[in-house]
Amino acid sequence: MRNTLTTAITLIQKLIILGLLIFSSHAFSIDWQSLSGEEQKVLKPFANKWSALPEIRQQKLRRAASRWKSLNPKQKKRLKKTFSKPKP
Repeated sequence: MRNTLTTAITLIQKLIILGLLIFSSHAFSIDWQSLSGEEQKVLKPFANKWSALPEIRQQKLRRAASRWKSLNPKQKKRLKKTFSKPKP
């Protein structure tokens, strides 16, 4: 009986943690409309799939877009190549 109760409590804890992880991944995603015009311009290849991207990917892309102006032409070309091939 005691073992069954411990197992049930552990299962409930895991379900709560899983629920929090799922909720938090959607709760903190970046809304496309909150991006600046310049960020939207640079990230245009991702516009249609933006809301489906994981938050961590959105953050990385946003940081890259914010560095865009400071890049030299060679760096921009390389980054543009990466941007033109959105990951699923």
